Amino acid sequence: GVGIMKNGEILFAISKIPVSFFDFAEYFKRSNCANALFLDGGISEFYYPDQGMTDNINNFGPIIAVVK
Repeated sequence: GVGIMKNGEILFAISKIPVSFFDFAEYFKRSNCANALFLDGGISEFYYPDQGMTDNINNFGPIIAVVK
């Protein structure tokens, strides 16, 4: 998921294990996020080879970018 903290910073969260929607909400609340978006319900794939996350089984759709 992604959250916007009260100071305007953006926080991305990835779980390697299933997480309930409640736990997701609590995490972002504890992280001082004013708003958060639950991006997926457990069907996503992620490609982050530096962290050993290479679930690249299917083609990717949505991409999130932060641009100045």
